[in-house]
Amino acid sequence: MKTSSCLVMLAFFPMVFVGCSSAEQSRPTQVAAPRAVGGIIVKPKKPPTDSAALMKVVSAQLTSPERVTFLRAMSGDAYVLNVMPPATKADIASIVAQLTASGLFEYVEEDQMMTTQR
Repeated sequence: MKTSSCLVMLAFFPMVFVGCSSAEQSRPTQVAAPRAVGGIIVKPKKPPTDSAALMKVVSAQLTSPERVTFLRAMSGDAYVLNVMPPATKADIASIVAQLTASGLFEYVEEDQMMTTQR
């Protein structure tokens, strides 16, 4: 009995797989939005009511506010902001310096991937 049920399952598996792969091919293609090449983590001294309130404070401190967008909230009232391309390390350092100089943030730092030390 086990052998025949396994054979039935194997007989249907290729059809299910082909059906799934053909459904994937029929999806419309989407144009990807520009990806950020850098990010900044900020923690305001006064927590904002929402992302729009945060971005209003951030934008008022920057010389090029259109390049910075809200990405997501983190724990501990910190937020991740995107810096849109083309951005260099110097661009990110400049934005960090501008926000730090405002005195409105507990900390402002470049968003970097953490790695383990060996």
